[in-house]
Amino acid sequence: MSKPKVRLSIYEPHDMARVTVNGEEIFLGNFWDFHPGCYGTKFRCLGKTVTITNFDGPKSFAALLANKIDGDLTVYYRKRPIPC
Repeated sequence: MSKPKVRLSIYEPHDMARVTVNGEEIFLGNFWDFHPGCYGTKFRCLGKTVTITNFDGPKSFAALLANKIDGDLTVYYRKRPIPC
């Protein structure tokens, strides 16, 4: 069985980021949205609830998520805005 694919897409001109796992969106927001006080610490991922704490920004969130689900993380810097 292959590892889950965690993808962090970043569009720096708008400070936006999206985190997906196997194509399923887990988190989308501005860089400053990526903290526990904004969206909490529980996220639906791969059909179950995953708890992630102590993250500050999209890069730390994606890295902690990948570690928690034993996934492979890829960071992608977009040249166009992230579609909503």
